[in-house]
Amino acid sequence: MSTAIHEYRERKMQPFYWILTFEMMIIGMLLGLALVVGPVILLTLWPSGWMALTLLAIPLGLWMIRSLWRSLATRIWHNRHNDYFAIYEDVLRYTVWDRETREEQSGSIRLKDISEMYYGRHVMMYSYAYKETSFRERAPQVELWPVIHLIYNSGGGEKMISVPLAETREANEWLKTLAPHGIPLWLSSVVVVDEDEAAIYVLREEENRGAAVFENNIERAFRPFIEKKVEEEEQRAPGPEELEALDAEIRRIEEQEAQQAQKAVFANVGPLGWMVFVLQFFLSWLIMNQAVAGRIDPDGVIIPVLLMLVMSFLFFFLVKRLRWPHLLVCWGGLFVTQLVLDMIAGSSEEGSALYSIGGGLIGMSMVAPVFIWLPYLLALGLRRRRDGAKARHHAVQNSG
Repeated sequence: MSTAIHEYRERKMQPFYWILTFEMMIIGMLLGLALVVGPVILLTLWPSGWMALTLLAIPLGLWMIRSLWRSLATRIWHNRHNDYFAIYEDVLRYTVWDRETREEQSGSIRLKDISEMYYGRHVMMYSYAYKETSFRERAPQVELWPVIHLIYNSGGGEKMISVPLAETREANEWLKTLAPHGIPLWLSSVVVVDEDEAAIYVLREEENRGAAVFENNIERAFRPFIEKKVEEEEQRAPGPEELEALDAEIRRIEEQEAQQAQKAVFANVGPLGWMVFVLQFFLSWLIMNQAVAGRIDPDGVIIPVLLMLVMSFLFFFLVKRLRWPHLLVCWGGLFVTQLVLDMIAGSSEEGSALYSIGGGLIGMSMVAPVFIWLPYLLALGLRRRRDGAKARHHAVQNSG
């Protein structure tokens, strides 16, 4: 086989971001493993009825391990299976992967069968992770990168293959190799996603393309072309159908953004929600001091249970927008707060009042999912009544 004149392989994730992603996945799986093994160890060291409730955390740990493992395996597969294109003297060879089915598609295209080529842009998600940047350089999550669409004849019909690139330099190298074969070159102002007959039709629409001649740097022709298209679009008065479609698209985007904002778990906690854990810290400190002073029973479970119930209710009632994932946030906050407090003020002397009350508070925070759904439902009902009252109040004001 002859040597490739020019070849291109889809980029892998940059080492820094790949290592970061890998580490975060491993840390998550270790946390899941802790939820599986931790309850068994705790029950072995401090056997009791309420400590046995920690075994309820095992299914959550198994779910975390399974989900993160599958996600990591998918990311590893995507990073190892990259599209490949190579130009030889008279043929283009390619290997592309279907990200959904994980099927490989390999083939070759004779250069004389390529009837048109289009230079444009393709959408690159998480582009910052695939290009070299300095430590303090801010890179956008989504960018438009160069792409070359090749339309060719195959079996009596026309097909298209897209070569997504990362830099203009790479596009110039490809065009420099293809241009001598007399293939007509067009500039495209549209972003094409699917490689089917509809995509070919969209590319060929006169309003979406412009003829070009390659002169060492395609961007010298592409940028004025895009600027002209933008200027024409700004000067052209949209018709009624376009205005209606634009309004519908704006409403769709606004609704999508609103839904995403409502689903953002941590962003919807708010300052008041986080302050609940500060209050929990000081109340737990007070309870521990009272237990050491002999005013409360350090081995009792009523006070730890009441503390977790009250704190969880305040959290659910004070968050900006209450969603079911806040159950997990509340559980994590209760446990971390007690763990930090025990590390600061706890005692390693087994049998002491401080040791008993500290262990009781931590243990109760670990089994909190068993009972915090009660204050969750209570807070959910009260919030709905409050929101309904506000809505009726606004309706009365507007009608007045």
